[in-house]
This record gives sequence, C-alpha cells and structure tokens, in this order.
Amino acid sequence: PVPGCPTGYVGPGGISEGGMYANCTGGATGYVDSLMLGYEHMYGQPTPTVIYQTRYPFDPEGFLATLNSVFLCFLGVQCGRIILIYKDHKQRLIRFLIWAVLLGALGALLTKCSRDDGW
Repeated sequence: PVPGCPTGYVGPGGISEGGMYANCTGGATGYVDSLMLGYEHMYGQPTPTVIYQTRYPFDPEGFLATLNSVFLCFLGVQCGRIILIYKDHKQRLIRFLIWAVLLGALGALLTKCSRDDGW
C-alpha cells in the first residue's frame, strides 16, 4: 500500500485525473524509490513536473525499474540460449512453452489471479 494512493496507481500525480492523486507521482515505484534513495537523490525535474505540475521528484530509472530491466535481460539471455543450443524447431517451441507456463504461473501467483489484489 502506498499512502494516499489507490492500489495499482502508476500515473504522474499532480493535476492528472483532476488532482485526486496529487502526491502519487510514480505510484508504488516512486514510493519505493523515495524510501530507498530519499527525495534528495532522485531526479528533481521529471517530465511530469512541467505537464502535470507535480511536487515530488521521480526517477524513472529507479530501483524497481532496474529490477524489471535485469529480469528482461535474463529472459533475453534464456531465449538466446534456447535458439543457439536447440536446432530443431520443435525442441525450441517446447522450451519456449515451458518458460511461458512457468512465468504465467508466477505472474498468477504474484497477482493472486486478480487485477488489484496481488502482493
């Protein structure tokens, strides 16, 4: 839970959505980054400041975004290894389907198979 923000909010904050979530710049990502880095170590003039008149710094390349990037690189390496090691299309397809089922199950587990009620 992010104080003062609805679950799953990732908008720019400020005057967006009629100013209902003025202090929610970046949602959970902005909140986690502010706890870990502090506002003084975050990007002070993000794009939403000009457009949405936000009051808080937001770093789009913060901690949670970096974790996402690392995970996507890992998946890319796995896909590359499958393509290089397995020459038969059927073997490749089986491995890609295994990865798809495993990651789909992980996503379902982390979100508790709901839109707004995951961990």
